[in-house]
Amino acid sequence: MKAERLIPFLCLLIVTGNLFGQTNNSPKKLLQGFDAASLSNVEVIASGGNDEVPCPPEYTNVISNTNLFTADEQELLNYITQTYGDETSNSVPPGSVMVSFKATPVQTSWGTHWDWVARLQFTNSDLTDEITPGGDLYRHKVRNRAGDGYDFNIDPTAPRSSAYGGGSGPDFWFQQMKRGVKDGLFVEVVHGDHCQQWMRYSNGWAVDKKLYWDPNYNKLAVWAKFKEPFDIDRTHDRDIQAAAEMLRALTTNALNAVPSKLPTSAEQLRSELETAVNNKDISTAISLVCWDGQDVEMKEMLAGMLAEALAKVGTNTIRLTLAPVPANFQMTKSSFLQDWEGDNGMRGKYNLPVIGMIHVDYTGKDATDKYPDVPYGKKGDSFYIAQMVGYQIPGKALRVRVDNLPGTYTGYWTYVSNGKEITIPISDQTNEFREGWGDYVKYCYVQRTSTNETPGFGNYFEYRITEGRITNMFVGTHQFTEEVPVVIFDSGQITNEEPVIYERK
Repeated sequence: MKAERLIPFLCLLIVTGNLFGQTNNSPKKLLQGFDAASLSNVEVIASGGNDEVPCPPEYTNVISNTNLFTADEQELLNYITQTYGDETSNSVPPGSVMVSFKATPVQTSWGTHWDWVARLQFTNSDLTDEITPGGDLYRHKVRNRAGDGYDFNIDPTAPRSSAYGGGSGPDFWFQQMKRGVKDGLFVEVVHGDHCQQWMRYSNGWAVDKKLYWDPNYNKLAVWAKFKEPFDIDRTHDRDIQAAAEMLRALTTNALNAVPSKLPTSAEQLRSELETAVNNKDISTAISLVCWDGQDVEMKEMLAGMLAEALAKVGTNTIRLTLAPVPANFQMTKSSFLQDWEGDNGMRGKYNLPVIGMIHVDYTGKDATDKYPDVPYGKKGDSFYIAQMVGYQIPGKALRVRVDNLPGTYTGYWTYVSNGKEITIPISDQTNEFREGWGDYVKYCYVQRTSTNETPGFGNYFEYRITEGRITNMFVGTHQFTEEVPVVIFDSGQITNEEPVIYERK
């Protein structure tokens, strides 16, 4: 699911999540999602965030590193890169034939997309490859008759960058399986030849160590050593376990539940919501929200977020009061991105006219922050919590990506959206990943301002301009459409300080 779809439907999630989250003051370094007791036989050297350590040479994150990969593993990972890493390919891999393909259009509040599954049979073995789409990725499940094989998700269109030394291949995840259970290598590969994280499994349990590299520095962001097989895929955090139990109690009927008596006043809505939250009654809390314009997938995800938040409440309680709509309240949203991130074409509006707010107070903990109020509205004779739903305006994704590490540069680019020209300044001191949404990129000017060499890096950089385009995609002879980034300009290697200019013809 894309980040822009994660639109908060209930500010109460923010309140309970921040209000009752606890800080672990133990000096022992912890992996996220695990408490100290569960990590008694795990040595955590780097736990992520600001806790990083220099990467030892023996853990250099390249596929050719024999300390991390066997010869067979190197061969298999390189095969995946070479066979599935070309976004222009429209045929099945060599040595396989298509045995089935099924595509189904799915209509959601975000538009129409295609759910499909393709099944390939390798001609020189009993391996099959089941392929399904997953956002920007293609998911592959490769198995023999015994259930042995591997899974991988691959994104052949991932933007290339100078991180990890400037590789030029696809990004993908890879997991070896034995009789349907994780067994063997697990790795996330970036740019075709570097790995971002690495781990090994034995019969579903993590063994040896877990490594996660910082993409910008020669450091390990996560480094854990397992003194014995460790059940890493099952959280040992009691709060998260409690949330999972609550979520499991939510059946499909519960997610579709309606209140026994719909609130006919703002006061009744306030009272029922307060009772539901303090009683950890997720079904009732969900039923008090207006879900118009929202799809089931989002509803289930937000139910999980609410379950996790309520699990952290413990014996604390909240108190809700009614409040008027603030004078500066925004009924619509022009973008879900921060200004420095640019525009992704997403806009938002509340699915009910907002007529009031529910203010959140709480007991059992000192207040240090001001939490947002919860908007509500009226539909027919009933009152509901209003939520913001997103929609996308016409246009396409427009991006300029500068691979500048470690050089310095300055410049700007201009794109056109509905007849209006919008200019974005760029430099090595600003966010080079800011994006635009509109009709086309009109102009781009980039000038290198330093040619200082840094040991270990190439003495050049380059920039690319991409536009998202609806493209006919193929799996074998089967066709469907998908928006993919298309490179419309590549500066090539910039080695001097002369400006490199793109101007749309």
